[in-house]
Amino acid sequence: MRICSRVLAILVLFAVSSSPLANGFETPQKPSPTDKGRKCAQPCLTPCNSAITINCSRSVDTVQPNTGKPGSPTPTPRPGSDDSSQSSTVWWVQLFKEAAGALLKLISALAWPAVIVFVLLYLGRDLLARLIGNVRRVKGGGLEVEFNAERAREVASAFDASYKGFLHAAQVEYDRLVNANDLQNRLLPNAVDAVRRRALRTLEEKSLRATVHVPDVVFKNFMYQLLDYYPPGGGRGRRFSVQFGILGRSWRLVTSLGEGAALQLSSSNAPGVDAYESKITALVTEWGMTRTDAVAALVSRDRESYLCILLVPSKASARAPAGVLYLDARPINTFGDRFAATQLATSLENEPAVKALADAVGHLMERLREEGGAFLDVAVS
Repeated sequence: MRICSRVLAILVLFAVSSSPLANGFETPQKPSPTDKGRKCAQPCLTPCNSAITINCSRSVDTVQPNTGKPGSPTPTPRPGSDDSSQSSTVWWVQLFKEAAGALLKLISALAWPAVIVFVLLYLGRDLLARLIGNVRRVKGGGLEVEFNAERAREVASAFDASYKGFLHAAQVEYDRLVNANDLQNRLLPNAVDAVRRRALRTLEEKSLRATVHVPDVVFKNFMYQLLDYYPPGGGRGRRFSVQFGILGRSWRLVTSLGEGAALQLSSSNAPGVDAYESKITALVTEWGMTRTDAVAALVSRDRESYLCILLVPSKASARAPAGVLYLDARPINTFGDRFAATQLATSLENEPAVKALADAVGHLMERLREEGGAFLDVAVS
């Protein structure tokens, strides 16, 4: 009610300000030629030229009843007299009519916009979506835009082709720098041999494999598999979020990590616990995977032992790793338990063969950053 009363008051003020009566108080109307010399309803003071003659005083030609002397005008009626009250009443009636007319015009002007707002607010966005969904062409201001399914498919196809082309170009540049620095055929095998010498249990382990991951220059917060697995081959060009897995944990913590039983939980040996569900639970709770990711990980591989060794170039300041040397194997505790494997991973950072790999990867990343950094920010939920 307060809002309504305030709105009404504003409308009344608006009507008053725009009313001819209100304007008459500030700027008197110029008399028209037809009004020149018009006689008032009763004798008035000269000149009586106004188009509106209300409550005029007597003219100088009229003899005042009190004195009988000519030229004595009748005084102007005092406020509160009958003539003044009648004039005020007429003015307020006219003002009310003006305000009412302005209010009706405003209500009429706002009627359709109010209906549209009501439809949008109370009938939901589905109706609006259905209405807009039927629009096929928009034209205005010399611009015409046409919407159709065929054009949408063309735009999607062009975007998909551009996206894939960009990813392919990035992979070509990665591979070119890998070959230029001899990472795949020389430096990675040398680093793996150094790991085998330090961890004697891996010498005869045929499931052992290794690769290098670097921060992706295309997608922010993703790691890019720079090299194929050694020795089995394959895998390069894939991207992994830093939000889960031992690789993501090592990169986020800026710490070399090791794991001897990644798929085991303390509750896995409890009676009635299914071994498969226990591994799924371990991947979800320990390594941040969704159940879908965990199932896919078990289907593709069933590995328990991991090493993530940070590749810190010799000239790097403030421990800024250029990538991660990643190794895994199927048996439990291939590199020792979690504590022993983490110690091994940390000590291997300064192994000469690992440091040579780190320097080459650091040089590669410098070249890539010169050509442009990560620009696609993908949210992973």
